[in-house]
Amino acid sequence: FFLIFVAFAFFFFTNNFFGRLNFFVLLECGTWVSLESLLCQLSFYTVTDVIVRCWCTFFFASYEALKESLGQTKTFNVPTLAQRTQGLTGGAIPEVRPYLESYPLPNFGAGTYSAGRDRITDHQFWAGKMDHRFSDSDSIAGRFIYDNTDQENPNNLNTGELWATRSRFANIEHSHIFSASFLSRTMIALNRTDISIKDYALEGFTFPRTTFTDLTDGFGNFSVTGLSAVGGNTTNPKRNVQNDFQLKEDITY
Repeated sequence: FFLIFVAFAFFFFTNNFFGRLNFFVLLECGTWVSLESLLCQLSFYTVTDVIVRCWCTFFFASYEALKESLGQTKTFNVPTLAQRTQGLTGGAIPEVRPYLESYPLPNFGAGTYSAGRDRITDHQFWAGKMDHRFSDSDSIAGRFIYDNTDQENPNNLNTGELWATRSRFANIEHSHIFSASFLSRTMIALNRTDISIKDYALEGFTFPRTTFTDLTDGFGNFSVTGLSAVGGNTTNPKRNVQNDFQLKEDITY
């Protein structure tokens, strides 16, 4: 009987200041930089393995996790101050004005809106395997994989996407040796993948209408020539589920 336990942990912190080819140049030039302008990536990654062997049975388990907050700078085309003033003082019909007001004010040039946003990822992965030998001619093996990923990605002007991935993989296999030249292997497996994506509203933005149809589980989308689109992804929300069953028999003679 023996037990082996192995664990690793990694912690990363990077941003566009420390990632410069020579970050001292920023200080030598005497240039002040606000903390909001620094793109940051914060990651935590861990791996844990456990191996147990007892008589004729072998166990193996592994755990991995990733926690990440990745800073990103997003830029969008928005109406200029002159266009907003003209539209709100009579240039736009009343039905259009609420949508014009929903655009943020430009803060990076005449018609550009820039914002720093964090893409947050949470990944959990488990794997287990077991082998058992009943005799010199019979053995069984099984494994199971648990894989979950959640991601929050504020990639649009006033909405972001929530990704959720759920994967499960399991199989069991029986091997039987009839003779030195006759071998049989039977396997049963189940694989399931569930991916869902939906939009969510970003804080600080107004929505005159969230949908233009009877559907209320998503965000409508509209675009104006020369401006960034407002609303969610045109194919969200969506969910893709796949179940795969397998039965396999191998005979070697």
